[in-house]
Formats: sequence, C-alpha cells, structure tokens
Amino acid sequence: MADGAKLETSEEKKSREKYRAYLDALPTYPEFALPTDDIDGLVPTAKVESWNSLLDVLKGEEFKKTKNDMIFRGHRVHNWQLASTLGRRFPGGAIDSDKSKMLMAQFELAMRGRGYDLTTLEHDEDTWAVGQHYGLATPLLDWTRSPFVALFFAFSKHESEAECSKNPSRAIFCMNMTKVREDLGTDAEGMFFEPKDHRNSRLVNQSGLFTVAPGGDDNLASYLIAALDEQDLLATSEEAHTIEGNLDPSASPDGTTQASITSVFESSDRQRAKELAAYLFKLHIPNSVEDRKDCLKTLRQMNIHNGSLFPDPSGASLYCNDWLDRLMEDEKVEKEQSKEDEKQKTFEEAVTTASAAGTEESIEGILEAYAEKDGLIVNNHDEIAGAIKSAAEAAMTIDWYLSESKRGRVRVAVRKALKAYSGDDLISANATAMINDIFAVFLNGAKGA
Repeated sequence: MADGAKLETSEEKKSREKYRAYLDALPTYPEFALPTDDIDGLVPTAKVESWNSLLDVLKGEEFKKTKNDMIFRGHRVHNWQLASTLGRRFPGGAIDSDKSKMLMAQFELAMRGRGYDLTTLEHDEDTWAVGQHYGLATPLLDWTRSPFVALFFAFSKHESEAECSKNPSRAIFCMNMTKVREDLGTDAEGMFFEPKDHRNSRLVNQSGLFTVAPGGDDNLASYLIAALDEQDLLATSEEAHTIEGNLDPSASPDGTTQASITSVFESSDRQRAKELAAYLFKLHIPNSVEDRKDCLKTLRQMNIHNGSLFPDPSGASLYCNDWLDRLMEDEKVEKEQSKEDEKQKTFEEAVTTASAAGTEESIEGILEAYAEKDGLIVNNHDEIAGAIKSAAEAAMTIDWYLSESKRGRVRVAVRKALKAYSGDDLISANATAMINDIFAVFLNGAKGA
C-alpha cells in the first residue's frame, strides 16, 4: 500500500459502488431521468459517455440557436447541488435575511482602503459580485455563457485514481435563460444578474453572470420548478423516482462482494423530465485521471485555462504552477518511454542473437529474453527448451514446413510443451510472440537443411 494510503471501510466501499451504479443506470442524453435524491435533487439528469462526447452534444442545434441564451455551471463533484456559498451555511439553505445584511455591512467596512471602492456600486448584487470575486460567502451562483468554461471548472481540480473512484462523475448544469425569462415573466425577475462594473475582469473573461433564488430560499431549482408548476407549464408528477441498491455476492464471477444495482426510473415522469429539461438540466461526465488530462489539454488549445480565466496575479500563478506540473509529467512519461524503448531494443537483440545458435540453445536464449523482459525469474530454461524441442520434432513429418496444416501441428506442439513445462510463468501477454519466435527457429532450420 502506498505511503499515506488509507484502507477503505465497508461503508465507503458501499457508497462508492452505489454512486458508480447510479451513474451507470442514468439515461444517456438526450433522454432524462427525474430522480428525487441527494445526488441530483429535483433536476432532470442524464449522462454523456465521455467529456469528448459532450463536445458532440454541444454541437446540437438547441445549443447554437441565437434566440436561446444558454448558461452553464460546472461542478467537480457529482452530487453537489445548486446551492450558493452563503446558502450552504444555513440549515436547509434558507438564508437568514438579517445575517445576510449584517454580512454585507461587515464586508463594506472591511473593504475600506483595500483598493476597491464599493461606494460607487448602485445595487446590493454588485457588492455581492465583488465579494464573490474575493471569496466572500454570498447568495450568488456563478454561471457562464460558455459551456467550455463550465467544463474547465468541472475538471480543473486534480483528483487521484482513488478520489475518482469515489467521485465517478463531474457535472455541468445547463439553463435556457431565454426560455425561463419568456415563460415565467415577472417570476423570473431577480433570478439573473449581470454586473456592469468594468473592474471585475474575471467575470468578463469567463463570460460570467450570476443567478440568485428570489425570496431568500437558496434552492434555485426548487424555486424554478415551483414557479413553472404554478403557471401549469410542467406535466404533473405522481411518483418519486429512486435508485435502489443491494449488495449481491453472486454478482461477481470470483465470489467477491460487488454492488448489484436495480435502477428504477419510472416512465410516468419522462414527460415531466423532458419538459423541465427545456429550462434546466444536469449532465454527468465520467471522471478519471486520464480523461481530465485530455479534457484540459483540449481546453488549453481553445485558450481556456487559469491564465485566461483569471487575468490577475493569482491566475498567473495558477497557470504557471499548472505549466510546471505538466512539464514534469511530460518529462516523466518521456523518461519511462525511453527506458521501455531501450528495454525493447535489448530484448530484440537478445532474441536475434539466440536465434542464430543451435536449435536447443536458440530456444533457451529466447526463453531467457522473454523472462527478462517480463521481469520473471525462471531457473529451468534448459529443461523447458529440451521439452519443446522434443515435442516439436515428434510432430514433424517429411517436408512438414511445406504444408500449412503440418506447420500448424508443429506450432501447436510448441505451445503445448511451453505451457506444460513452464506453467503460467512464461505464458503472458507475450506468449504468442514467444511461440512465433521459437517456431521460427524450427522453420528456419528446416528450410536451411
């Protein structure tokens, strides 16, 4: 076990397997489920096969229509809800209005003489936006008009393989701001806020804007759904949709316990999910170390990275740190590849040299070369070589090398002898190549005779 690694408890394993099974059970976009749970809440949800397939989804007409002002939000953890940093500090997400006003007053006092004049701002939301910029807990949720910026924020933070297994997907929320405004009318007033203060360069570079749940209730999804239901814009829902899991030892071929999942996404809510998804939906994107690297490489080619999204000293520092990490990773990969190339060259030279010797000596040399390549310790190469030679010669007939079927019998004899006398030690991913090299010794010997 690696230094610092911690054994997984049975509860952690059960939770990890549950989340993995949940993701697997979700429908693929453009189909949606409407689960009511602690992962996706009340939001219509689907998955994509990979971050790359998400790019294909974003090419769809619904994302490109000029009249559809779509906004996006990326989450790096699969079960994070649409809750603001301030709302998370209050039970149930209901922000205490008195404490909210007190917090803003404290912030306005604390900002005096710190380089940002808040007295020029006209609205409370402008002050909250500045606070959000500097890490203040606020009732605002960050959104962007760029799905690629949202994808960056979903994948920007590194996770180890162990962390990825516990967090099987990252996510993007998509909202049709135009449709929300058109269909809800006055009920949508106050939901969206775009600061006009030109000093917030991050907001400009991120194509950013904010949402806030009217009325102090921090649950934006709940507010939106309630408003849509109030105006009879959604199909009614009679049943809750859940994912139920159970542990079933028989689910694994080797008898170990794995999570066997029964997914229940009832069809009666599909119409409601489809109608609600026209306003707001969530997409799960499979999470892995390699997928994250590939995703961020592609986004960098689109000039989406810390340096461009955070045009200030902290963004420059983040960008440079990331550059150093990538440089060192590339050098590590190149060094490992160079070692593999040198190892392969040494192996090929060993096989070539061995093949030039006498029959039994050639077989023994080939066995030694493959054992060294696989990092195996095998002490009876001479015995195995002798057995292979005897088995092959027993299968040979006159002019055997001229007939495809007769050559096949000799090759089979080589394979059987190798397996019988070496067991699993030398039967590896290289077994076919090893048998071909040994068979070539007999074939070349017969042709040269």
